[in-house]
Amino acid sequence: MTILNYNKLDVWRLNQYYRTDIKYGTIAKEYEHLMEVESAVLDPYFTADTLNHVLEIGPGMGVFSALIHRKYGPNLYLIEGGASEAPDVDDTIGWRGDNPTPCADIKALRDFMFTNDILDFEVLELLPSGDYRLIQDDKEGVDTMEQQDAWPNTRFDLIVSLRSWCWHYDADLYLDFVVKRSIPHHTLLLVDVRLQNGQPEKLFEHFELVKEIECQDDYKMNRLLLRAI
Repeated sequence: MTILNYNKLDVWRLNQYYRTDIKYGTIAKEYEHLMEVESAVLDPYFTADTLNHVLEIGPGMGVFSALIHRKYGPNLYLIEGGASEAPDVDDTIGWRGDNPTPCADIKALRDFMFTNDILDFEVLELLPSGDYRLIQDDKEGVDTMEQQDAWPNTRFDLIVSLRSWCWHYDADLYLDFVVKRSIPHHTLLLVDVRLQNGQPEKLFEHFELVKEIECQDDYKMNRLLLRAI
């Protein structure tokens, strides 16, 4: 049984921005089921009492975070790039070094959360200019800010990035931010890591391997579950 509400208008917007269409109906349900399977890897490590703050980098539509919220009820913190217009497909796949191409629809992300009665979330939006803007629930930020100034007093129990950070662009963009907001020997990091460009080595300086998770569709990538050192 599907637990999430897919609004036709929001999904249509997402189809403008994402290489993989998330369509209304059967395909959306299949995508949600995939996210359920992928999120189940966290079940042995958390309960509703121990998972309080979750950061997802590159949440896209927000399905993974929505499922985590339904299961554990944490506060959600999301980092996503808001495009002013739909980018070329070639700019949204593969490796882009230190400069990811903002290619998401922030309004669609927020609407999806609100539609599913998820109110405890904040979005740090990466603007096309390279600046950041903090959006708290239904209150859009006006002033830009430095990445390092976002959520300075929050420490995350779980940090997730699937096919975004360390896959589309270099770990250096958020590595210092993530390390400073992790709890040593507690925070878990679930991340898709490109095997080239020194990505695993950069993470292993600050996180230890808990397990490697099999990914069926790309030999250039490892999905790793790591714990902060």
